[in-house]
Amino acid sequence: MEYLVIGHVVRGYETDWKSVEHCIAARRGLQQFQGDSRTKTIYGFAGKLSGCLIVEVKSPQELDDYLLLNPWTQLIDWEVHSLTIADQLKATLDKVESQLVSGPTRTYPGGTTSAKAQLAQEKEKQPLEETKQMVERFMQELREKSAQISKDYPNLAEEKARQRVEETKQMVERFIQELSAQPLSA
Repeated sequence: MEYLVIGHVVRGYETDWKSVEHCIAARRGLQQFQGDSRTKTIYGFAGKLSGCLIVEVKSPQELDDYLLLNPWTQLIDWEVHSLTIADQLKATLDKVESQLVSGPTRTYPGGTTSAKAQLAQEKEKQPLEETKQMVERFMQELREKSAQISKDYPNLAEEKARQRVEETKQMVERFIQELSAQPLSA
């Protein structure tokens, strides 16, 4: 198992790091960690008397021995986190999602009562949002073309052209409202 081990100097010892004894202990501790095959990497935190290690051990007892037998232990408080690789994390998330879909019901935002219905509702929203974005892009193009026509043909029946553009905008806005009001079928 891999662990992320974060070490912080024990409160009260921050100023003691300037003593020869603590520097010697720190150097011996670093050398011991570097020489141990279980140590995968060591990082110091810039500007701080702290750092972290990534350690691979077979058991929590082995990790305990690894840390407690190092000279740093007298100066450092250890914080330990087990690590999971991305593939394992994805598999766990898949299990959680599966459990949510088939699990007990409860009320979710939007009045749905099951996780499965909630997921279906979320999937329905995607095409609606994509359609809204497409219509908004269409309206922007319409505004740009209208501005270009007005610029290119200033003497053309401007009032009639503006009126048609306005009618088209209103039609598109009604279309968007209708789309928002009606759920898409699965």
